[in-house]
Parts: sequence; structure tokens; C-alpha cells
Amino acid sequence: MATLIAPYTGTLIIKVIEGKDLPRVQMMGKQDPYMKIQFGKHKKRSKTAKDGDRAPKWNQEFTLELKNEGETQIQFDVCNDNLVKDSRIGILKAPIHVFLSHQGKAKWFPLYKTTNNRSQAGNLCIQCEFKGTGGLPAPLPQNSSFGIVSATYGTELMSADVTGFMQIQAQVQGGRLVLKTGLTDYFGFDPHNGHKAGKVLKLEYKKDGRIPHSLH
Repeated sequence: MATLIAPYTGTLIIKVIEGKDLPRVQMMGKQDPYMKIQFGKHKKRSKTAKDGDRAPKWNQEFTLELKNEGETQIQFDVCNDNLVKDSRIGILKAPIHVFLSHQGKAKWFPLYKTTNNRSQAGNLCIQCEFKGTGGLPAPLPQNSSFGIVSATYGTELMSADVTGFMQIQAQVQGGRLVLKTGLTDYFGFDPHNGHKAGKVLKLEYKKDGRIPHSLH
């Protein structure tokens, strides 16, 4: 199933806007957070939000030129700029599809203490946009034979738009949608690593020519 996810070729624009409710990792004074981004071989670092403490604001944009990029995981590290040794405040590692499901729109995402995404460590506001080819299949101009109008997969905090994927891949038997594997294997990625509970596939589909009908 993962073969439906094509390598990225084009321009990825990431805007790191702000953070909130960050834990304090500095004993005295206000902490000075900055952001590190890693996607494949691409690495970027934001400016330091001097005295940003638990609610830093960066409003900084980065442009990544991708060529046949097969990596799907992107990592955001929020660190405290310190004279002696920088300390990690929070981290978020997830499939790029999650962020690109909100093309050009600012959205809040959870930060965690480690990459297992278990203990939350504040929130991060990010805006992502991609111009080019690759990634998840785009939604078809007309609905699939199953009548799928929209589809998202994930948790309340982290989910991806899989409408195009489902329009191509959905199989129906006896009028019912059939998934022969678990959702992560079916789509070829996990939108919220480390979270086994709370992941759902939400479908909006046509029935008798009318919308919406939903299925969770």
C-alpha cells in the first residue's frame, strides 16, 4: 500500500510561528528557545527567541528544495539557547503528510519530551506548504465508486488527509468498505507514533447522491 506515497520533488515551505505552554528547563531567569528542523538531509535552525520562555514567537519561514525525496519523517526540536550547554525543551517527529494536510494554514501541534510521543511538552504552531509533485495521492476531481468525499486518519491531535488514497484504494464488498490489514499497514505510515489508542479513520461519503454521511 505504501507505494501510493510518491517521493517529493518541489519546494517545501515551513513557517515556524510560535510555541506555548513549554516546560521550563532553565533553573534561573527566562529561557531562550530556538527551533531546529530536520527533514532528510535538510537541516534548518531558527533565530533565538530571547526571553521567549514558555511562549516564544519566531515567525520565521524556511524553504527546502526537494528532489526525489523519499524521507517521510520530519523532526522539530525546540531547544533552550544556553551559554554552557543547550537543553532540549520538546520534540515532535511525525510524517510530513500530517503537516501538509493543512496546506498553507497555521495549526497547533503537540510537542513531546521524547520521540516516543508519550509525555507532552507544550505546543508548537507551524504552517507548511508544498509546491510540486509527490506525497499522498491528491483527491480526485470526481468521487470514487464508493462515493468517498473526504477521509482523515489519525488522532484528534495528529491526523492526515487520506482522501485521494482512499478514493484509489478503497475496496467494497457487499456494500461495505473492507480493510484487510491494520490502518498503519494499510496507509504505510503512522500519523501519531507511539499512540495505539484513539486512532480512527473518518470518512465522509455519498449515499443516494447526498452528502454528508460519515463513518468512524
